[in-house]
Amino acid sequence: MSTKLKIIAAIVVAIFVCLIIYLSQAQIDVTEYEVVVDPVKIINNKTLHEVNGSITLYVPITVKKDGTVHEVMNNLTVYCFDKVECNPKVEIIDTEYGKALKIVTDRYTTIKGYYSHRTPLLTPYDYIEPSTLVKYNDVKEVYVYLNSSSDADYVKLKLRIEAGACIKAGAKGLVFLGHGSHYIWTFADEYGYKDWITLNEGWNRYPCIRMII
Repeated sequence: MSTKLKIIAAIVVAIFVCLIIYLSQAQIDVTEYEVVVDPVKIINNKTLHEVNGSITLYVPITVKKDGTVHEVMNNLTVYCFDKVECNPKVEIIDTEYGKALKIVTDRYTTIKGYYSHRTPLLTPYDYIEPSTLVKYNDVKEVYVYLNSSSDADYVKLKLRIEAGACIKAGAKGLVFLGHGSHYIWTFADEYGYKDWITLNEGWNRYPCIRMII
């Protein structure tokens, strides 16, 4: 084989190896977790999102198919009023209905988690679900606990657990791999998904939905 053909063959092999390496790491599996707590107090027709006293909630965390805690829960960021960092008490605990995130706060609080890892292209992405999920027939519900030792008129809660398969798309950032490439767990009612629910005291079950997007 001539030197020129050897060089061409070496280039082809190198390109093939690079392609294999790229395909083996081309997919990015992303999991996101978000909980928003909104204690509401109304004074003179003015709505406040900070109360006297404290509220304690046990809300679902993200777990894997085998019931173990997902890595997205390892590095949570807590904000108050969306922007300002604050220090509510947040910890994962065991309850009679499964693991839950215990939150003790007195104001509008957002808790977020993010986790990603690379996998071969078109491999099944992570299956996740809320930790306190119960299923029967076609109905899905999650347990949430509320104990309010405050002057809040009511407490609202938002829950979003999202997982999917993405590719890196340069300046556009992460791009999901088309329809069916990711899904979201969130609260629901008879009309579909529901951003916010109003909580009752104690343990209660609230409808949820897994939306494939």
